[in-house]
Amino acid sequence: MANLIIDVDFSVETDNLRITKDFEEVKLNQKEGEKFFSDIPAAEIKFEIISTNDDAEASCWFGAENGKKGAIFDVRPLASAAGLHLHVKGEFSVKLRKGADAMLKNLGASLDLRLRAVTWKDGSYMGFSAPLRLGDYEQENTGWRESFPKIEKFSIK
Repeated sequence: MANLIIDVDFSVETDNLRITKDFEEVKLNQKEGEKFFSDIPAAEIKFEIISTNDDAEASCWFGAENGKKGAIFDVRPLASAAGLHLHVKGEFSVKLRKGADAMLKNLGASLDLRLRAVTWKDGSYMGFSAPLRLGDYEQENTGWRESFPKIEKFSIK
C-alpha cells in the first residue's frame, strides 16, 4: 500500500462541532463545543482531506503523529465563536487503504485534494466533525469543491 504525502500551510476556522445524538446530527453551541473539545486528548484530533474527483471519492485523516519532523499541528477552540482554529504546516503522510492508492494514482495531475474538516473518531457519528467555515460540507452547490482549500503539494509513493 502506498502513502499519501501532503505538504500544507493552512490557518483556518471551522464551523460548530457536530455530533450525533439519538441518530440525529446536532451542532454544538460555543460553550457546549468548548466543553466537549476539552475532554478529548489532543493526540486523537485529525484533519480530513478529501478527493473531490467524481470517479475517485476518498477521505484521509491526518493527525499530529502523521507530521514529519518540524511539522505544526495546532487545534484550539475559537475565542469569539463556536468552532475551532486549525493551524497545520509542513509535511504529513498517511498510508492509503488497499485499492485507494491505485484509484488515486490513476488520476495523476487531475487528482483534486481538499481540506474539509477537523474531526475526532472519523466524524460526527462516533466523535465530532467540525467542517471548515464557509465550506459546502453537504455538497449542495455546484461550486462546493472550491469552497474548501486545495492541497497543492502532494504525492503518492
